[in-house]
Amino acid sequence: MPKDYVALKLTGEVASDAVAAVGLVDGLGRYVSALLDLLPGAERRLPPLYPFHHSVGRIAQGLPFAGVPVMVGAMDAWAGMFGCGVVADGDAMYQSGTSEIPGIVSRTVVPTPGVILFPPYQGIRMHAAPTQSGGASMLWLGNLLGRSPADLIQQASDSGVEATTPMFLPHLAGERAPIWDSASRGVFARLTADTGPEQLTLSVMEGVAHSVRWAFEALEQSAGLSPQRINISGGGARSDAWCQIRADVLGKPLTRTSIPAAAALGAAIIAGVGSGAFPSLTDAVRDLVRFERTFEPDESRRDFYAERHGQYRDLYQALRAFNQSFGQTL
Repeated sequence: MPKDYVALKLTGEVASDAVAAVGLVDGLGRYVSALLDLLPGAERRLPPLYPFHHSVGRIAQGLPFAGVPVMVGAMDAWAGMFGCGVVADGDAMYQSGTSEIPGIVSRTVVPTPGVILFPPYQGIRMHAAPTQSGGASMLWLGNLLGRSPADLIQQASDSGVEATTPMFLPHLAGERAPIWDSASRGVFARLTADTGPEQLTLSVMEGVAHSVRWAFEALEQSAGLSPQRINISGGGARSDAWCQIRADVLGKPLTRTSIPAAAALGAAIIAGVGSGAFPSLTDAVRDLVRFERTFEPDESRRDFYAERHGQYRDLYQALRAFNQSFGQTL
């Protein structure tokens, strides 16, 4: 992992964590020897595994901050989960950035296609369903129209999604969870001569929200529970208007963190536990993560968005054969 390489260059020591080794470890976070034996010599070439807060070593002399301890750390999704305030069974997260990363913590496991199930970590079992293009979709639209995403969102904030709003599939580079379809492509459906930048912006905002609703439906099945609220963070969650659309589409309250850089905050939380500033991961998360606002779903729009979500999924299915056959002709 990149984080492990950085730690190696800073300290001269090699270490990683069991979550990063997903697919190679068992339920106890140990390498599966029978699997590694299929490739002779593999096990001795892999790094030893430690908890996130384990100190790999100290920054070597001659480098800036020499002597400062370096922790094993966690991948971005897990650090971001802690930065979202998500750590206990039943907690749910929504990290919004270039892509959207929804997740639910649950010890229950119901095998479900499309969901990434990480090995348990100190009683935490995260079910994740990352999409491919969240904020990246808005950046693409801004580049297309020659305007900043912030400007587009601000202009569209005074309007709302209507039945005439075009439908957008944010599959600009295929889609990950829950369909894992690399051949799918983005599309605006039902454009008219009256469609302008404002309508396209609302369409992108809604389409990204529907991609996450689809992911959360798979997550709820996998986790065996439906969260009562979802903690949201990330640069893509700074827009009040977009958060409200997301809450309406998901039909659940979204509670936004005060600090948008969830992964950076999560890394600081891990460092705080490793340095002894906090007695446990849970204590650090509860002490450091703050929230600024909750976006309640508009119950009067529940049926409207349920119907729109069905149309979103129908649109994907209608284009699936076309996209796959088109790819085969290239």
